[in-house]
Amino acid sequence: GLGASLPQATSRLKTLSKMSGRNDIGGSIKLNSMDQVIIPSVYRKPYGLSCHRDALPWPSLFLLPATMHCPFCGANDTKVIDSRLVAEGEQVRRRRECLACGERFTTFETAELVLPRLIKTDGSRQPFDEEKLRAGMQRALEKRPVSVERLESSLVHIKHKLRATGEREVKSLVVGELVMAELQKLDEVAYIRFASVYRRFQDLNEFREEIDRLAREPVKE
Repeated sequence: GLGASLPQATSRLKTLSKMSGRNDIGGSIKLNSMDQVIIPSVYRKPYGLSCHRDALPWPSLFLLPATMHCPFCGANDTKVIDSRLVAEGEQVRRRRECLACGERFTTFETAELVLPRLIKTDGSRQPFDEEKLRAGMQRALEKRPVSVERLESSLVHIKHKLRATGEREVKSLVVGELVMAELQKLDEVAYIRFASVYRRFQDLNEFREEIDRLAREPVKE
């Protein structure tokens, strides 16, 4: 009944009010005869409610954005202090602040789409592993002047090209070549690092040949 719903709705709104930096919600909400929570206008904007809506069915409060745990202290009282599009609009970069310890951290929000499975050189199959791919590129880019945003943008390009194949499975060599192409655009030193391992350079002559090729060929966009 309404009496049982109100405490839960009030508790949820108190949590949301802390996310938005407000702690004055008190007893200012109530339920109407349609089992909806009446949201005062002062609270609508922080929760993404349009101005013409005064009420929400109380269960929908549990569908509003959940708080993320702080990686520093583990508290779940965090709030978003800045959001912006990155990776050509394919990701949302959010800057968050923990209300418990005051530390700030960054998260990236990306749509999750199905990518083709990879066929290894020995014929085995495995799922596409974005974290493994990111880690490999980060190793190549270590101590190079390339921002996280540019790296994430390159990962988006690689995933787009893999999906564009329309295949359910692709050879792992295809991914390797896509990584090389993106690293060449990001940083030529990182490209040489990756290429030396990926193509298994055996001596200095192979390094020189690859560097000479880079000097001759324009970077493909």
